[in-house]
Amino acid sequence: MPKRLFRKIRLKNILEQIKRERKVYVEELASIYNVSTSSIRLDLAELDKLGLISRIYGGAVLPEDSIKEQVNSKPKIEISHPKLEIRSKKNLKEKEAIGKLAASLISDGDTLIIDGGSTTQYLVKHLVNKKGLTVITNSIPQISDLMRIKDSEIYLLGGLIYNDNLVLSGDFAIDSLDKIHVMKAFLGMDGISIDGGLTVANPSASTVVSTKKKMIKSSDMLYILCDSSKIGRTCLMPVAPVNEMDFLVTDNKVRTDFIEQFKTLNINVEIAETDSS
Repeated sequence: MPKRLFRKIRLKNILEQIKRERKVYVEELASIYNVSTSSIRLDLAELDKLGLISRIYGGAVLPEDSIKEQVNSKPKIEISHPKLEIRSKKNLKEKEAIGKLAASLISDGDTLIIDGGSTTQYLVKHLVNKKGLTVITNSIPQISDLMRIKDSEIYLLGGLIYNDNLVLSGDFAIDSLDKIHVMKAFLGMDGISIDGGLTVANPSASTVVSTKKKMIKSSDMLYILCDSSKIGRTCLMPVAPVNEMDFLVTDNKVRTDFIEQFKTLNINVEIAETDSS
């Protein structure tokens, strides 16, 4: 639609479209009516106030569909958590792209915490040309790649070895983190959602959760690295509210309505482009 419609006409047309399709999205409406997403949100807010529609994340539905939408969109609680060697083989292109992009957000001389995981390991592989880094990690597999960084200081946290992730966690690790403070922390998560927050899946990994929480407290900026399959997912063990996250680094398959939600919370979303072939 090349020309912008007067707002009253646009409101009427949006309402008719919702009645026809029963569900609409902000991005789609902005494109159809050639206006900003902010204008569409104001339109939906007005229709909602009049009781004609019900707003949902990223769009709107008819009032009678609102309860059904809330039930259907309620996140399933995930507890499945395969071992690192299995997870490392999934979504390889996405994790490689995420790791490369995350490395570009690190400057020479930065002080870092890097959590163990199937995505953060790809960040470490792209740090070889950085200089003067100070890196604290709890990941045993990452050490060999970290040692290749020139003029760097690498610290491996002590603690109990958690076999599924090959990370060190527990009281020894937390005691060590108590004594440090860094500029940036790079962590992986099994699930990220607005309602569920930052979560991990394995119910037996309470020491891993405690270590992640301490990593967050020991840093100025929190960067979460995860592929798009984990976004919108809620897992069993909560780590932190979603607004604790300063940056989300993910791939370009992430849904646009999720990006919108995070941006409304002033979370920076960095999108890694992957080869679609």
